[in-house]
Amino acid sequence: MKTRTNTRLSRWTGLYLAALTATISLLAALATGAGAAPPGSGFEMARFKVEIEGWSKTTWHSSLEAETECDTSDHSFGSERFTFATMRPFVITATHFAGEFNPRIFSGRSALGAPVVARINNSYTPVVASPAKTCEDNGGGAEPEPYDCGLRVMRDWHVELEFSEKKKNGLQLHGDTTARRPYEHCPTASFTYPFLLDVRSARTQEPLFANLSVDDLFDPTMQKWITIGRGTLKDDDDSLSSTTHVHWTVSFTRLKGK
Repeated sequence: MKTRTNTRLSRWTGLYLAALTATISLLAALATGAGAAPPGSGFEMARFKVEIEGWSKTTWHSSLEAETECDTSDHSFGSERFTFATMRPFVITATHFAGEFNPRIFSGRSALGAPVVARINNSYTPVVASPAKTCEDNGGGAEPEPYDCGLRVMRDWHVELEFSEKKKNGLQLHGDTTARRPYEHCPTASFTYPFLLDVRSARTQEPLFANLSVDDLFDPTMQKWITIGRGTLKDDDDSLSSTTHVHWTVSFTRLKGK
């Protein structure tokens, strides 16, 4: 009986040590960015040099009609065009476990993702009609503040690259919405900087994504490829209508031996 118990204990000890060794090896690989795990392990990993660039354009038009003779009507319009690109390539590690919905991406950077340079050019044309008559509440007031639209260069914006939690093989790009705004007094609307269009519908929040399959991402014979995300969104309500177009590319270059 004692011999059987010792044999069983030795067997469980061996299994535990094997599992512990495999776990330590996996964590070490993640920490050092080593190559993929052995075939048949159910785990894949690869490292890439990544570059991102893109553009977004928004046009908008106000259609606010005066409701009374004391109100103003507003038919102003404007546009924004901004381009963005990573300042330099950055390195990511992509991992995937068998049965996992989508791969995970690690960059070793902050949650805000990769730094990019954004160039924003905003225009605004006021078309505001005076009230039909002078009323008690619509006269006088301070001098209007001058508009400060025009070209701005923002070197402290970030974008985040990740796989969608809802769409298989869906690669998404998000902009840092907490970034400081480039204008003090330049009216804008809809998906203008620092918001990057990343949905196909403002109401249903259907994600905008590029397709990148797991097989392609971890295929060691593929050394470089470019994935493209593009979309258009029209947003209309009773007093404002806008259209936004976005187009971005993500270039992946597999690091040698990874």
